[in-house]
Parts: sequence; C-alpha cells; structure tokens
Amino acid sequence: MKRKLLSVLLTFCLAFSLLPTAALADGEGTPALAEVSAAAGTALPAAVDGVITLENGTYVMSEDTTATIKVPNGKNATLDLNGKTLTNKTGEHTIIVENGATLTITGNGIVDNVSHGKGAIVNSGEVTLNGGTFKRSAEKGIYSPNGNGGNSWYTIANYGTMEINTGVTVENAGGYSSMIRNGGDVTADCNLTIEGGNFAGGINTVKNDSFGVLTINGGNFSNTAQYVIMNWNKAEITAGTFRTLDTASAVLFTSAYGGDANTIGKLSISGGEFKHASDTQEMIVDHYDETNKGNAVVTGGKFDADISKYIPTDYVQSADGTVEKLGETNAVAKVGDTYYKTLAEAINAASNGATITLLKDVTEKVSISRNLVLDLNGKTLTGVDLVNSNRKNERIALTANAGEVKVKNGIIDGRVNAYDSANLTIDADVTVKNSYNDSGYDCFGIVVWGDGIFGQNGCKTPNLTVNGKVIMEKGGVAISTNGNDKSCAVVTINDGAVISTTEDGAIYLPSGNLTMNGGTVSGPTGIQICAGSANITSDFKLHNGTVIATGADERTSKGTGDGLIPDGAAISVVNRNYPNGVPSVTIDGGSFSSANSDAVLAYSWSNGAASEWIDAKTHVKINDGYFSSDPSAYVADGHYVDASNNGDYPYTVKAGTKPAGALIIVKDNTTTTVPNNVGLTPEDKTNISQNTKVDGVAEAIADNKATLVGSAANGADKVEVKVEVKVEVTGADLTSENKTLTFTATPVATITVTKDGNSITTNDVAVPNSLLNKPITVKLPLPTVDGKLFTPEQIKHTSSDGSVEYFLKTEKRGAKLFTVDSDNCAVFTITKFSTFELSGTVTYVEPSYSSGSSSDPTYSVSTPSKTEHGTVTVSPKRADKGDTVTITVKPDKGYELDELTVTDKSGDTIKIKDKGNGKFTFTMPGSKVTVEAGFKQIVAESEVPAFADVPADAYYADAVEWAVKEGITTGTGTNTFSPDLSCTRAQMVTFLWRANGSPVVNYAMSFTDVPADAYYAEAIRWAVSEGITTGTTATTFSPNAMLTRGQTVTFLWRANGSPAVSGSNFGDVASDVYYANAVAWAVSEDITSGTGGNNFSPAAPCTRSQIVTFMYRDAK
Repeated sequence: MKRKLLSVLLTFCLAFSLLPTAALADGEGTPALAEVSAAAGTALPAAVDGVITLENGTYVMSEDTTATIKVPNGKNATLDLNGKTLTNKTGEHTIIVENGATLTITGNGIVDNVSHGKGAIVNSGEVTLNGGTFKRSAEKGIYSPNGNGGNSWYTIANYGTMEINTGVTVENAGGYSSMIRNGGDVTADCNLTIEGGNFAGGINTVKNDSFGVLTINGGNFSNTAQYVIMNWNKAEITAGTFRTLDTASAVLFTSAYGGDANTIGKLSISGGEFKHASDTQEMIVDHYDETNKGNAVVTGGKFDADISKYIPTDYVQSADGTVEKLGETNAVAKVGDTYYKTLAEAINAASNGATITLLKDVTEKVSISRNLVLDLNGKTLTGVDLVNSNRKNERIALTANAGEVKVKNGIIDGRVNAYDSANLTIDADVTVKNSYNDSGYDCFGIVVWGDGIFGQNGCKTPNLTVNGKVIMEKGGVAISTNGNDKSCAVVTINDGAVISTTEDGAIYLPSGNLTMNGGTVSGPTGIQICAGSANITSDFKLHNGTVIATGADERTSKGTGDGLIPDGAAISVVNRNYPNGVPSVTIDGGSFSSANSDAVLAYSWSNGAASEWIDAKTHVKINDGYFSSDPSAYVADGHYVDASNNGDYPYTVKAGTKPAGALIIVKDNTTTTVPNNVGLTPEDKTNISQNTKVDGVAEAIADNKATLVGSAANGADKVEVKVEVKVEVTGADLTSENKTLTFTATPVATITVTKDGNSITTNDVAVPNSLLNKPITVKLPLPTVDGKLFTPEQIKHTSSDGSVEYFLKTEKRGAKLFTVDSDNCAVFTITKFSTFELSGTVTYVEPSYSSGSSSDPTYSVSTPSKTEHGTVTVSPKRADKGDTVTITVKPDKGYELDELTVTDKSGDTIKIKDKGNGKFTFTMPGSKVTVEAGFKQIVAESEVPAFADVPADAYYADAVEWAVKEGITTGTGTNTFSPDLSCTRAQMVTFLWRANGSPVVNYAMSFTDVPADAYYAEAIRWAVSEGITTGTTATTFSPNAMLTRGQTVTFLWRANGSPAVSGSNFGDVASDVYYANAVAWAVSEDITSGTGGNNFSPAAPCTRSQIVTFMYRDAK
C-alpha cells in the first residue's frame, strides 16, 4: 500500500475518511427471507443462508426484508423497492454487485445497513440508482474525537461504474467514514456519475479515491464534519448545490498523493452553487500537505467566497459570486476583443498605441508608461486610499509615467499624476475629481511632477493638457506642479476646460510652465504661480479663458510653511525670494474677477509675510483682457486701461495710447431684501435673498454713463460708478387660488471721483430708466408651496413710468416669454425697472388687431378649415418676415402625419424643421403662406425588439427604433443594441448601404483589406462607386478602423450629393479640413449641433447611438 508513510494513528482512525484507502469490518447476523410480491413483476427469490441471489429480470419487493442481495457476474437485474425496506444480513453488505453484473434500482424504499464495516451498496459491476433511500441507520462513527464507535462504514462504495439519478437519497449520520466512496483498493478506473438526488452526512459526503473518476451533474450535497467533496483523483462538477454546515472544514478538497498517477487530485468545476456556513470554513482546500497538492480549475458556478485563485485568466468571479467567461458584461476592461478582470491587467497587456476600454465602475490604482488611450466609456475609475510618506491620507487613481496617455469619456475620482516624460491629455468628456475627505488629507486633483531644469540635459518634462473638467467639490488644489529644486513640468488649459475647487486654489504652480488658451478656472484663489527654487523660472502665458476667485485675502493666516498662499486673487504671482527664481506672467486675453481681492495680484513673500514686489511690472505683463479690479500696475508698455462697460469685468486693457479725459468705470451688483413678515419659509427667504440676480445694468447704462456722472468727471483721473440694484420682496400670497409673489427693483448708484490721488464719493444717486438702453436680465428664485415649486403662469412688470408689460409661459400676441431655468428661477429680460408680480393665473388679454392698424403683423398664416384624421394649428397666425412660426400637428388615434407642406403666395415650398413631439417650425417669408397637412392610418408593423440598453427616454431611442424597422441594424444581441460602442468604418458604410436599399453594383475595388466574402464587401463597393469614400489609401479601406465624428458626417454629406454650404463656425473645425463643409451641412440640416463649448469634436469616436441618430435626422 502507498499509504505506509502515514502514522499508525492516521491509518486506523481516518482510514474511512481522509486518505484514499480501504477499510473493512466483520460482523454476523441472522437473515430474514422476502415473500412473493403481490405487485406485478417477479418476486424476490428465497434467501439462502441470508443471501438472495438475483438472476436476469425485474424484481419487486413486496415487504420489508432482512437479507443481503447479490447480483452475480453476467447477470442484469432490476430491483423495484416498491416502498419497502431492505436491511442487510448481519455482518454483510446489503447489496453486492459483482464484477460483470448489472443492477438498476427503482421505486421508493429504503436500503439500510446496520453492520460495522459494511455498506448499503458495494458495487464492482455496473449500477444505476433511479430511486430509493440508502443509509446506515446504526452508524456510530464520530468526527471529533475521531472514533468509529464500533459501527461505521461507507453507505455506498463504488469500485465499478455507478450512476445516481434524481429521486435518490443517500444518508449517513456519522462523522468517521465518508458517506460515498468512489475508487480505492482497485487497479482500474471507477466511474461515479451523479445526475441528481440528495446527499448528506459522513466525514466526507463524497470521497473520490484513487482510480476514482467522479462526475457530478446535479444534486444537493451537504456536510457537517469535514468536506462535502473529497477528491484524490479526477472529479468534475457541472451542477448541483454544495454546502457545509456547523463545524465542517471546507466545501471542497482536492489533492494528489505520493506522486501516484492515479491519485492526481484534479478538480474541475463548470457549474453549481457552493456555500460555506461561516468564514472560518474554507471553500476549497487544494493540498494534503506541503508535498501533496492538487489542482482546482473553476470556469463556472456560484460561490459565496472568493475563489479567484482557481479561476483561469479568461474567467471572472462577479460580485454575486458567479464565475463566468470574461466578456462585455462582467469584465472590468478590454483591449480590442480581449477582456480583463482588472484595469491594471488590461493596461499591462495593451500594446503601444492601443485603446483600453473600461467596462464598469472600478476602484483601482493604475500606472501607464507607454502610448495608450484610456477610454473610461462613461464609467468611473475610483482611486485607492493610501497613506503617503508624510503620514497623510490620499487617494490615487492614475499615474502616467511616460508616453502619450489620453483619457476620455468618463470620471476619475482620485488623484491623477503626470510624472517624468509623460504627455497626459484629459479629454473634453472627462471629469477628474477627488471626493475623498478626511482629516489630514493630502488632496489634489492632478499633480504634474517634473525633474530637471528646462533646456538642460536630463530634464524630464511631463506635459499635462486639460480639455475637460477637474472639479474639487470637497476642496484641495485642482492642478499642481511639484515644488522641489528641479522641475520642468508643463501645463496647458484649453478652451472648454473647467478647473474648480471649493477650498485652497484651483491651480498652484510652485514651478513649471502654464499656458491657458481658454476654459474656466475658479476657486478661493484662482491661479497662483511662483518659483520653486534656484534655477527655476516659471512661465505663465494666458491667451484666453475665465479665472474667478471667490475667497478672501487671508495671507496673514498662512504662516511660514510651503504650499499655496490664500490671497483671494484670480491671478496670484508670488516672488518667494529664491535666487533666480522669479516667476514671469504674460496675459494676452481672458476675463479675471475676484470677489474680495485684486483680479491680478503680485507680491513678495518671505518668512510668512507679504511685502511689495518692486520689480513686479517687469515680470507681470498684461496686454489684453477684462478685469474686476484696476490692473494698471501690471499693464505692458504701449497699453492702457479702459472701461469695458461690463458690470462683472469693468476694466479692460487695450493697445495704444490712453484717450484724454476721465476713465469712467461702471460696476453693478444686486442686493435683495426679504422682510420677516412676508409669507415665505425661512429656506425660501434665504434662497431669494442670496440668489436673486439682475444682470446687464452696467452695459445698459454704459452709453449714458457720462450723463449720470455729469460735471463731476471734469478734470478727474477716474470715476467709478457702482450701480446697486436693490430688490425687495413686497408681498407673497401663496395660499389663495391665485397665488402671487411681488418684487420691486430699484437701481441706485454710488459715484467715486478720483483726482490727483484724492477721492470723493457721492451715495444714493438715482438711475432713471431713460439712461437704460440695453436689455437687462432678471433672475428671480421661485418659492415652494406645500413642498412643491411655485411656477407662475404670468409675470406682470410695471415700470416706474406706469407702463406695463407681460411675460407668459406660453406664447401670445403682444406678450413676451419667460422661462424657468435649472436653478428653479424665473428668467426674463427688461429695459426698465421697477415692480414684478408673479402670478399663478393669466390675466393678460391678447389684443385684437384691426385692418390697417400700424401694429398689425404683416402676413397671414393660413391653415385648412378642416382636416381628416387630425388637427393642424399655427402660432402666431400672423407674422412679420423673418419671424419663426410654429406648427402643431395632432393626429387622431390610429393615424400619423403623412405629409406637411408650407407654400408662399407664389406656390413655392418653404423649408420646415421638425422639432419633435408634433411640432414644426419655419421662417416667415415676405408674403402670406398656406399650411397643408395630410394624415394616414398607422399600419401595424413587425414588432421591433425592445433593447434592454436603450432607455425609452434616451435621445436616440426613436432613431434606434427607426433603424431596426428600416433593416439597417438588428442590434448586437437578442435584447442589446450597445449604444455606446464605437463604430468601425465598415459598419458605417454598411448602415448607409442598407438605408439605401442594399443595392448591388458592378464596380471593381482594389482594396486588399476587404475580403470578397466579408459582410461589408458589397457595402464598400457601393460606397466607393457612389463617391462616398475613396478608402484610406489607394489599396486599403481600413474596415476595422474606428470611425470618427468627422468621417461620419462626411459619409452622410457625400451620400446626399455633397451640397454646397459655407464653412463651420466650430472652434475645433478648421476651414481647410476635409470635413469642414460636411460639418457645416450637418449643422444646417439639424443633424448635429456639436458637443458643446463651440466644439464639434471631429476626432472623437462616433458611437452606434450617434450614428443612427445622424442617419435618422438626415432621413427626416
């Protein structure tokens, strides 16, 4: 025996349980004979010395029987238990199937063994169990302390071939012997297949011994002692439930032993459900000791514990414990068509230049050191919380160490690092934030860490380009460079970028270079730049954009430590007195405001205190821009400060010589008073007092500011006019049926005249309506009534001269419109002040116009007096040339719009724009027009599949439905459309080809990368013949290349005959690029309006949802 190395104790105490060995016990008993069955079939033969021997045929038990049944070699018998109990002859197995014999057991009933060392079934032939309960009712073995109790053994021992099916129950109440043994003490494979049934008990519920080949395709297994399944050789599990109870050791055990070729401990699992009773129990034990180890491979099933170490690389265990093949729905990331369990794995496997697509929200800390695109795919990468070398907490998500690294389309929650020679780009559709908030937290959005000196060998220059958002909602610096002795970091902020923080400063550059080409930067301090140390010259060039500082000047609280100095300036330039470390700033444009400090502030800092920087003007130069405070101290030579007539940015810098006369600056602001006795909640009072806004007063008064100032400007150097719009809530009746809320607004000016360094201020100067000649925007926060927002139907504006104008939610002749914005504010435009009454009902009466009246709109809009199966209305019914007229179409139930036309008096057709939801618009020509409409009955169409990933309210839902109905696409699965997947060039021309009827053309192609049998071959042939594409080279089409937005609209434009249009106005679409006319055409046809921020994003990938939406709008 190969187990001689085991101790004597283990041999005798665990022989039936842990190790793959045999164990026998002797005993005696008195047999009983079975009588002839009354049921159909053959009765059991009489027992001879307590043994019933079966021949060929079917036997039916008619009564409980005490005997041992034996099936001899060469016999094939079926035993129907027929609800009876079979108990063994004392000292014998209950059923013995010899080598070469076959037995099938059916029916309900019990097969029991009550003798020590004996089982209910011992099989050396072939057995099929289709029914019955098999047990050892006299089992005395216990698990701890281990002992057989004088009566213990296996319930079933298989040394041949056995199949156990649903309907079978196997029991063993002991904890000394395994319940089912397969193999052991044999020299050939023993095959046990379990298709179903219930199995509970034994030290191990099933023990697959040496030479054992175990297959479990179903059944319920449980164990309270050691293991549910113990495998020493080969075991496969495809289905079933397996659970431990009470003090069991583990659910599964697998191990080789002693180098035996028939004891290899190989376990494979492709299905089933596995549960352990407590965390102290293991799910899989894969070794007997350090020298005897097994192998478990899991490719399926559901586990309530982590078994990832046994899962192949192309499989994953999901959050609910299910193991499945890695794919689109369960992988964390993919590169091409290869899926990965973690983002780090995908990054490590990706080749240079590849795109990594994130497939689900994930918490990881990852690094990139080569050219890669990280497509967040609308998901969130959350960083890992760590403790840094300064013993501070921090959350780090992404570090770019080298290469061109581009991040797009999603959210990063945690710090992002650009180190060494990395060129990191944050795309326009990316938001970087850091929501971690803890005491002592070292909080940054993006850190750019260079190493070296500009222009010298060995300089490692990381580059950060931000086109998207860096939002620090819980405070901390949004973007920072390092402040060590050697840093050559470069930061570029482009148009459309948003950089903000609620604490500290938005951008902090103790070293390095910054270029701002646009975007918006905001924080308590906007941008602070200073020299890091000797031999470092920081260079800041601002060409455009907006910088807003909201904090106070708190420099006295800073102390002597490193880091940002809270001075509240929009542009803060600090000389920290390092030798040769003087910062340099050039401002060529942009807008800069500070709520409580200077827009531009330059000073020296040493030993925790600020002082005048005498040479500041040498290093800070302003050539252009708009400012909330006077920037005269830093204006470049050949430039001067002038009035901008913009209330938020009243100062501007211009090139040239300052004109003669006083500089008159106009500022404006709003203050709101809500008396305590007004019937509003405290929350509404606070909201109204803090968020009421009247914008544009400075601009409205600009042309007449000299009149307001009068002779006070004579001989003055500067006159500053501060116009304060005093808003007061004078009444609120929100309990009656006609709810009302009344405001008054009065502009009052404070005029400060400065001459020869002396200032004189005049307060409470009235600002008459006659001085206002430009629109003023009023924004009034709306209160709540019984927890619901009060939305007025009408705003009545009564000016101080007694004139009245009305603002309505819906259009009426003679009245203006107001809107309710996303901040729940009523917004409207006025040119006079003073009283606004918001009402829940409309009292406005639309005026009637008589023929020939000077106010009569010029041309009529005629509609049919009657239409069948629907109605057509227009608004307004009379309009001037150039006005927008809205047509509303309402088909009857079961009908839809068939045709809608607008013609002028000459019969020429006027172009109509479909605005959706039954509304259409057109521009009124210089004549009367006629609107005609026809409706048709809706014909039932084949049902369009409901895609689970296409929400009914998605902007592309109608387009997807249309594309499926038109046979353009059938989705990517039985119920998936995959709207966010990028399209290839081949897929796009296939969509176009199908939309055009899938024509077959006779055209020779020379593309070597388009196989003749490819699904897209005929589509490409058609597209080339129609001049829609010429390929990427003379011999390649690049069918699998990602399709960009620029290429998409170009394909559509060419498919429409390349109509002549003027160039695009998008900032990222140059007039000379190949897609410029296509973009302009797509905008003119309402196919697209760009991606926001005056951008079209031509190089961005075009998704499936965007493409079918473009095609749908084009088809309409």
